[in-house]
Amino acid sequence: MEYLTESEESFCENIGIFGVLISATCLFQAFVFMIPHWITYLIIVVYILSITAFVLLAKKSTIAFPLIISSIVLLLALEVFMFIALAFSLVLLMLLVYSMVTIVLLLLYEMPKKIRKQKNYEKAERERWDSILN
Repeated sequence: MEYLTESEESFCENIGIFGVLISATCLFQAFVFMIPHWITYLIIVVYILSITAFVLLAKKSTIAFPLIISSIVLLLALEVFMFIALAFSLVLLMLLVYSMVTIVLLLLYEMPKKIRKQKNYEKAERERWDSILN
């Protein structure tokens, strides 16, 4: 019995790919307009974390959900910092809103639980076949 339907798998893949694209745009913007400073290097780390989280979501990993939540917290802190520094990045705001909507949709469709069940099913199936073949 499989727990993820084909539409749920494509949902995770599409959301992950689009999140990677928005995060990569933010990263590109940071590289183009960055002033070498330790704070800007921390900003780049936040974008890389966001890219990693969405890549893992596209691969339907169980660790993607907590990474996206931590990414949202860091993006919110980054947005507050940008507001205090009198800077504005529409792409950063889009990434923050997109990440929040992603979490809401994942929770609405109970995707973390379904992905966890799918991984447990695949692990049990692999162990069963290993015991049969060995």
